[in-house]
Formats: sequence, C-alpha cells, structure tokens
Amino acid sequence: MQRTDIINLAAGPSQLPVQVLEQAALGLLNYEGTGIGITELSHRSPEFKALTDSLENSIRTILDVPETHSIIFVQGGGCGQFSAVVYNLLARHYLLYPDLKPEERVADYVVTGSWSKKAAEEARLIAGSCGARVNVVADAREHSQSGKSFEGVPSHNTWKFSAAPAYIYYCENETVDGVQFSDDLQSPASFPFSSLPASPDGAAPIPLVGDHSSSFLSRPIQNLAQHALIYAGAQKNLGPAGLTVLIVRKDLLVDTVAASKLGAPVTPTMLSYKTYADTSSLPNTPPMFSMRTTPINDQAQKTDSDFNHEPTLNIRA
Repeated sequence: MQRTDIINLAAGPSQLPVQVLEQAALGLLNYEGTGIGITELSHRSPEFKALTDSLENSIRTILDVPETHSIIFVQGGGCGQFSAVVYNLLARHYLLYPDLKPEERVADYVVTGSWSKKAAEEARLIAGSCGARVNVVADAREHSQSGKSFEGVPSHNTWKFSAAPAYIYYCENETVDGVQFSDDLQSPASFPFSSLPASPDGAAPIPLVGDHSSSFLSRPIQNLAQHALIYAGAQKNLGPAGLTVLIVRKDLLVDTVAASKLGAPVTPTMLSYKTYADTSSLPNTPPMFSMRTTPINDQAQKTDSDFNHEPTLNIRA
C-alpha cells in the first residue's frame, strides 16, 4: 500500500518512520511467529514479557537511568499523571511526616505554560480535600507584557519555593505556549536545580517531579538522578498514544492505603505507582500495540543515530 509523504505539524502524535509502521503492521497479523497478532496475544505470555523487558532496558540504557529508579508503564497519558502525582507524593509525605497539620503540607508548582497550569489546578482539587495547599513558585504570566500570556521562563530570583514542600513540580517543555527550559545549566532559562530547597530534617530529599512528555528521548534529561519522578506520554517521540512512561525513584513506591489511614487522600488503585511496580507494569492488560510499536521505533533510533545527536535531528525535523 502506498503512503503519501505528508507531515503533521499539529500538536499531538509524532511521525513514525515508515519501516516502523510496516513492522508494526506485520505484528498485528503474526507477532514474533506466535501465529496471532500483538493485540490478541496474552499480556502474561513470555513473548510479551520479553517485549516489556526490552522496552525497559532500552530506556534505562539510553537515558542512563540509575538503579535507584524503577521504570514502569501506565495508561492515562500525561493528564492522568496530573492526578497520580498528587496522590502518590502526598501519600509519601503523610507516611514520612504523620504528625504535621494539614495546612503544613504544601506542593510547589512552577507554572510556565498551560500544561503546568492544568497540573497545578488538579493538585488544588486533590490536595484541598485533605487540607493541603498548592504554592505557585513562579508564574510566567506575571512576567509577560500582558500579564496574561506565557512568554518565557521567569528569572530565577523571582522564584519562591516553600521551606519544606511535599514535592516540587515543573513541565520541561510547554508545547502550547512555546516555553522550554534550556538544557544549558548556565542559561537563565534553565531549571535552577542548584537552588532547590533542602529537606529540613535530612530524612529524605524533597522530591522533584518533571513532566518530560514533549522532549522524552529527544535529548538527555538534565540531572535525571536528582528527580524523584519523570513521566512522559509516548506519543510525542516514542510511538502511538496510549502508553505513558514513568521513571520513579523507589522511595515513591509507597503504600497509599496505609497513607490514607493517616489522612492522605484515598488513592485509586490504578493510580498508585506501587500497583504497577509490584506487578511489573501488568496489573491489567496494558496498551500492547503502543508498547509493541514503541520498542521498534526505539531500536530504529539506536541503530540510525547516536542519541547525543537527537537534539539536532529533532530541531531540524
């Protein structure tokens, strides 16, 4: 079947190489010689486990993910993580600091565009249910000419972190508004990793959460090990929509049920990170076709170009 060479410049799904699509199409008919397609194959089968292991290993190798972090695969897209982040990070905070008053629990959000704005709004809804609050560390709109638009990263000296937040959240690339943190750590448009508040009691570092959906695997992640959580929807760079990749520091894989007994918001089972970590990302049937197409595309990236050249290739594209 012929394919017209049309490039979609609109937001949403990324373009996939033709050879990736051709291999994916074959996998719909007969996956790895099993005689059935990937969408018909049992997700408990050894063939699918091999696929999941390969995908995890590829991501860990390319991004140099340390063993302190787990890689898990979920559904729900980046917007699903707007909720999951709050539930899991507040649960961790309740377990670490059970005697704090509700108003002493605060989540810090850096708002540089529409996606982090939506994440902060979701956090207010969930955190507010237990008396916790959201602190906006910086709002890029306040530094724009109109006072209403997102035009760039605010000057670091205007950022106002809480003394001891439950976590700090940012979005690495705001595609709707065209605001992205620079990967040059000396740039005023970079994320100020060196200025993050220290844990007041030294018990555990304050978790840093990054939404990297728009740039995931397009360039190295600065200070990856310093993050407690990085998440990304697959559709921007990895493959078809449906898969969300999480890089989670293992101390975030907490018992959310136990936390709810201490006053934390009750976490839905399918939003708990521990649910996925305990089942190798298979608490239910995952987005199998998206996962099948993703590692093929990932393999093509590793074969056709050095990962360090990916930023140039993405800008040129």
